Amino acid sequence: MHLLLVVFACSPEYVPPPSVVTHGVDPETVYDFEVALTIGNNTYAPINMSGAADDHAEVILRTVAAFEREYPELEVTGFDVEAWQGAHTTQPYTCGVWIHHKPRVEEEIAECVCSTTPTVTPTPPADAVTPTVDTPDIQPH
Repeated sequence: MHLLLVVFACSPEYVPPPSVVTHGVDPETVYDFEVALTIGNNTYAPINMSGAADDHAEVILRTVAAFEREYPELEVTGFDVEAWQGAHTTQPYTCGVWIHHKPRVEEEIAECVCSTTPTVTPTPPADAVTPTVDTPDIQPH
């Protein structure tokens, strides 16, 4: 007599891995950057989607664009996609996007507070001849 016992252990409730993409893949997509990790000038935004990165090009680009809208004080300098595939016969997986950024520097506009309009006095070249003006002698009375 042979006895085959198969036991499945499943958690009662599946909790998906964190993702900045909360739903959708269109312009109406909602992004939650609270699950992203930022250290210095780099942010890791997990997206955790089955499939190769090129299958999710729109999601990746929209994620970077949403990051730029969410953090206007940061200038995105580039990004990299983290993806993997365990073996030749397994399905590829796109983990997330590394977004590289730096603080945005706003141009300073200096205001000129002048009481009169400034005038520019040209400097004559060194070999220029200075004209002389004849003035009558003024005698005191």
